[in-house]
Amino acid sequence: MHCRSKHIRVCWLSMRLVGIMAFHIQTSSAQTGSAPNSLSFPSTTNLNFSIVQSASWNTTQGDELLLSARFATRSNYQWVVQPFQLRGNLTITLGGSYRDDSIPQNAFRLAENEAFAEGVLTLPLGWRVDPYFSANARTPITESFAVAGPLRTRTAKLWDPVTSQQALGCTYFLGDHTAGWSTRLGLTLQQIRARHHTQQTNDTRTPEVEAYRAQSGVEWVNEMNAQLDSSISYTGRFGMLGTFDALGVWTVRSENELRMNVWKSLGITWNFTLVHDVKQSLRTQIRQSLMVGVVQDI
Repeated sequence: MHCRSKHIRVCWLSMRLVGIMAFHIQTSSAQTGSAPNSLSFPSTTNLNFSIVQSASWNTTQGDELLLSARFATRSNYQWVVQPFQLRGNLTITLGGSYRDDSIPQNAFRLAENEAFAEGVLTLPLGWRVDPYFSANARTPITESFAVAGPLRTRTAKLWDPVTSQQALGCTYFLGDHTAGWSTRLGLTLQQIRARHHTQQTNDTRTPEVEAYRAQSGVEWVNEMNAQLDSSISYTGRFGMLGTFDALGVWTVRSENELRMNVWKSLGITWNFTLVHDVKQSLRTQIRQSLMVGVVQDI
């Protein structure tokens, strides 16, 4: 019961963050006089690269060498193919750390390892909400491992597993080129394919090992993009997925990135990711990082 209430509080905090950003966007839109649902997110590509290194020798705690690095790129582009509007999104994140000390077990750990691609096709009709169709895919980039003491077990690799999803419903956009908030609600189909790593596809109630799993349900996705200052920008995505087989259990994913340009291409990046997916773990997964490195917009 305690874990369940903790998950509810974490999800509630993420939803409050969505509400705060939506209020900021609505205020900005009202000040500039832009019409609701008339614009979309600006086309851009962001590149982030950060590296941290530290070392110590002959100390009372022993010798240690620590190297941590993170690379991330996020592309968001939009095309108009009359009468439709197509928006594409590509996100690649790869980060890990290497620790060489007096306890050499599992020195290298990969913390972030994911590629996500999505396309959203919208038919602008001038209504409060417009119909949309979306398709996306999510996969690890390289091998991932679960670490427990001296043991290291591989849990994923490229295209194993891969999750694809299609949705059809209605979407609403509010904002301008400075700040934007998009929300969409629709019916969805999800497929999970695996070859060797069947943790998310296998049904333990059957004797066979299933490498494919399909389910249908409802998705709710919120996306936010705001230029808070000339040197501070925020990008966020909050999504929920509930399947018709178990509508009482929802998959929640919240991704937040705050970037602050310090000098030219030098900047500070704060990332906060929350994932609650019982197919992966019964516990809510939280990743947070604050790093200084190269921040570049293309």
